[in-house]
Amino acid sequence: MKAGKSSSLKKSFQKLAIHWTIVSFVLTLFLSVSCFFYISAQLEKNRISTLAQSVARAFRPMILEKNIRDAQFQMKRVLDLKNGEYIVIRDSNFKTLYAPDSKDIPSTCRRVGKICFDISGFITFLQPIYFDDDNKENLFGYVELKAMTQTNLSLLVFFVLFLVLIFSTFLIGLSSTQSKMIALIKETMQTWADHLKESPSSKALLEKAPFEEFYPLESSISKLHLEIKRLKEVAASEARFKTQVSMLREISHDLKTPFSQLAKFFSVHIARVQRTGQVDADIVNCITRSMNKVGDLIRQVEIIGPQFNKNESEFETTDIQSETKIFIEDFEKARHLEVGCRDIISLNLPANTLFALIPKAQYYRILDNLLKNALDATLKTPARIDVSVISEGNTPTLVVSDNGSGIEQKFIKNIFDAEFTTKPARGTGLGLSIVKKICSDFKADIQVESKLGFGTVFKIAFIPSDLASINLKNVNIKDAHI
Repeated sequence: MKAGKSSSLKKSFQKLAIHWTIVSFVLTLFLSVSCFFYISAQLEKNRISTLAQSVARAFRPMILEKNIRDAQFQMKRVLDLKNGEYIVIRDSNFKTLYAPDSKDIPSTCRRVGKICFDISGFITFLQPIYFDDDNKENLFGYVELKAMTQTNLSLLVFFVLFLVLIFSTFLIGLSSTQSKMIALIKETMQTWADHLKESPSSKALLEKAPFEEFYPLESSISKLHLEIKRLKEVAASEARFKTQVSMLREISHDLKTPFSQLAKFFSVHIARVQRTGQVDADIVNCITRSMNKVGDLIRQVEIIGPQFNKNESEFETTDIQSETKIFIEDFEKARHLEVGCRDIISLNLPANTLFALIPKAQYYRILDNLLKNALDATLKTPARIDVSVISEGNTPTLVVSDNGSGIEQKFIKNIFDAEFTTKPARGTGLGLSIVKKICSDFKADIQVESKLGFGTVFKIAFIPSDLASINLKNVNIKDAHI
């Protein structure tokens, strides 16, 4: 069957059965008819030769007495010859001794004692006549008998009809048997297909395969649930490993900022103590806060593993108003100590506290990544970064905007993809993907607007603290922001 075309198994078997039945019938018919005609020819040969020999022997005395005319007449009457048939007596040179109606009859056969056939369906036989018949000596001439073959056509027709009946019965029986076999195969296959479609991972209770050729397939399907179970375990293990590796990469990425701040604060603190002999309480507070941030991030490493359960931190809330202020102050101080530059961040905070449903460590990670992303975007311009905490309809919201280079519209949909970056020389592509992941984990809604050459605005709406008792799995951020 050609590729791209399909047909039912039943129709294919029926087509093959009809094809080969017809081929077998034609070959059988050809061989049978050939044998029929061959046997008929042999029988006619024996009949004609026997007739010729019998009349030659019976009328030999009359022929030797040269009473040719009477001998031919009586032999014709005895044989009851029909139109086209004749019997004549010839001399040794095959010439007719007596021609009926004075018409010479030319010899059509020169094979003495043999049968000659012609295309008109006549058989000719030459029987020699000897003066000394015992010793076959002194040839007188020949008796030539020409007669029509007597083929029994009615027998031939009956035989052909008999063959048609046999092969028709064979075709019907073969088609019926194939139909039953195909129906059995189809029923079994349908049962197996239903199992594979509906519950391939459950233990199969399959019908016994109807033929031994199907035993391997039956065994494989019956044991399929074991292989699926094994693959699920492998997939779950790989998923856990990938999740752990991803979280470790993210935490490692976010540890850079507090560690960098610690290094700068310790360096400044040590230098001032050595110079003045006094402890700078402000720097010590910065060191303490930085160490707390490091501790919060390191504690997240402890929950990575088989016993990881996000429910432990689902209902932790953070005062994003005060924590934003503390984080920006430390961030500015560390930046001033590093590059001698500060006051590029404009901070706008509400008078009252705003509690959002997000752990403090995760909120720090969001702020840290957004600020680093904004700083990278403002390297080639007079930098200005605005950080605002607002309440929109009882929804605590963080807004971080910059006047940087902006993002092309074609890249907006990709900026939250892991390892996507528009600054491959400096960026890792993890920052915004971490922000997006944290927002997803705590059902925060993040939006971004950007215009190439004018800057970018990130806006994150958190779940308010009065919904902290609601399981995050059942919270829709659009419904939660009342």
